[in-house]
Amino acid sequence: MNRFHWGWAPLLAALCLPAIAAGDEEAAVTRQYRQQVAACAAHGGEQRLACLDEATLDRTIALEDLHAQAENTPQARIRAARNKVAAAYALAEAQCARGAAALRGACRTQAGAQRDAALADIAHNQMAFVSYDALAAGGDDGSLRRAALACGKLRESERERCEKQLAHRQAL
Repeated sequence: MNRFHWGWAPLLAALCLPAIAAGDEEAAVTRQYRQQVAACAAHGGEQRLACLDEATLDRTIALEDLHAQAENTPQARIRAARNKVAAAYALAEAQCARGAAALRGACRTQAGAQRDAALADIAHNQMAFVSYDALAAGGDDGSLRRAALACGKLRESERERCEKQLAHRQAL
């Protein structure tokens, strides 16, 4: 009998990601997770389970961000976004399973719709995952580089918004 379950494929893929050079950041994520788990012990029953699920989701999101940052490619950022959506969906599924039996079907339908909408948004807005600092350094098709350079003199928070707006307009 084949013991491999296809539901484990995303986990196995995540384990095969390149090692993060900044071990301190990963250790900080682990410490944060342990603190959250310790805080969950103060709760009981359903609240404790929900707290543990939230801690696991927070850890997954932080680790996905670290992996994407270490790899620093649009594909890594897209993969991280998809993995975070999958983790949020798993959390919603667990919450639905613990909910009232009469509401489970509707809960799962809503969770699935939210997952599908988030994945569609990621697929539709792939330009949001481009590193604008890398574009400003060169190596793009020119139009995105011009957008990054045009916004380069603005404050950081304004610059990022400006670059994204120009890049999206040019992509249309």
